[in-house]
Amino acid sequence: MLPATAVAHASPALSTDYEARIEGFRPPAPGLVARVLGSDQRLELRVPPGRVVVVLGVEHEPFLRFSSAGVEANLASPTAVSARVIASADAVVAAAARWRRVGGGHVFAWHESRLRPLPHVSDSSSQPRRVTGWSIPLIVDAHGARLKGSEWHAIRPPLWPWLAAGALALALSGVAARRLSRQALRRIAVPLTAVAVGALLAGWAGILFVDGATLIGVLLALAAAVATALGLAVLLSAATGTARLGAAALIGVLSMTF
Repeated sequence: MLPATAVAHASPALSTDYEARIEGFRPPAPGLVARVLGSDQRLELRVPPGRVVVVLGVEHEPFLRFSSAGVEANLASPTAVSARVIASADAVVAAAARWRRVGGGHVFAWHESRLRPLPHVSDSSSQPRRVTGWSIPLIVDAHGARLKGSEWHAIRPPLWPWLAAGALALALSGVAARRLSRQALRRIAVPLTAVAVGALLAGWAGILFVDGATLIGVLLALAAAVATALGLAVLLSAATGTARLGAAALIGVLSMTF
């Protein structure tokens, strides 16, 4: 439902041990704003109207151009293809830049592989640390400039606390199933099901809004919440007795797996 050029490379939220941090423009470029999306997945650049900025690619070729005409990509740029800003079928071989409009505004985001110059880091530290710097060349109003930043890394958190918490939850459920009556279990299952589903929807909302809330994201989140609530209401109201407990258990397992 969204045009592919809106974000150039719309990757889902990923768990990563890496983070790209922006340090600024060198020399300073008043009005230009850069932002990293998805830890180190994409780079967003905002250029004020009236300024012309050309982003150079990995081979220092003209890659993107921000101007009063909007945002344009160079069809002869290898970076434009690898960043999925243009389709490989649209790429051309030419000595001069061949510009094509890919956005009508002054803000554009694209997949930027240079945000992670070191793809693999061996480190036993549990604290984030700076491992190296990165730099993206620009031409700002016909003058050379660079967007500079750094790559940060931290090891992933240990898995055993999550396994221990899951085992404890299963153990408590087993004890409750053996000692409590079915009527008491049904009374407990209803609010716990609501909590589990709420956590599930909160997780999906976090993925949808990882780069900020948008109208389409809010509508998708509301639609998912309404559809989920209606489906669960029908499921739980249609089931009775042990079947209702089984339905609640299935919902809990799916939420825990997510």
